[in-house]
Amino acid sequence: MARSGPNYVVYVATADLLKLAEEDETVRKTIALYLTEKVKNGTPRQREIAEKILRRHPPFSSRSPPPRRRHLLADINTRLTDT
Repeated sequence: MARSGPNYVVYVATADLLKLAEEDETVRKTIALYLTEKVKNGTPRQREIAEKILRRHPPFSSRSPPPRRRHLLADINTRLTDT
């Protein structure tokens, strides 16, 4: 964590973001949208980094999760709402 004026900046490792993205589709989509916005409107360095991450890590692409995982998540959600 670093101080940036009156705010704090928290650095998160790419490996941790990948783990979160694999576990939660909402998180994956949010990260993908953030990276896409940086590619479009970021500084040259932000664009470079965002493009590299999007290129190297398929979970951040806009594709949907594999069907097996989707069914597993639906099953878990059903069990949670039935209780």
